[in-house]
Amino acid sequence: VFIDPNTMSDTLDLSLGRDQSITVKREKVTEFCETKKIGSSVKETIGLEISIRNTKSTKIHLIIEDQIPISTNKEIEVSLDEAKTGKHIAETGLIRWSKNINAGSTEKIPFKYTVKYPSDRRINL
Repeated sequence: VFIDPNTMSDTLDLSLGRDQSITVKREKVTEFCETKKIGSSVKETIGLEISIRNTKSTKIHLIIEDQIPISTNKEIEVSLDEAKTGKHIAETGLIRWSKNINAGSTEKIPFKYTVKYPSDRRINL
């Protein structure tokens, strides 16, 4: 791979591949998931949990990003219900957490969002 230094700014982001000593899982939490029919609309709540395990012998700092759906249709409403310390950017649906994870420990990040849509529509979530 050739990198032209004339087209680069003062910062260069490179991926060095996956670190085998850090494991990340993203799972749906069924206890937080529910579907309710309210009049002519459906309100569906999705709960997710990201778990990060640091098997290194040193503390690490990570920036974790996830995204909730965004709607361009006025009939479909998406709202973030819970993200604890996450910073949410509504225009893109991006949620960002900055975490320090101690050596040998696991950090769990739960978050939950709700989608309200007309009951005559089908939406894949």
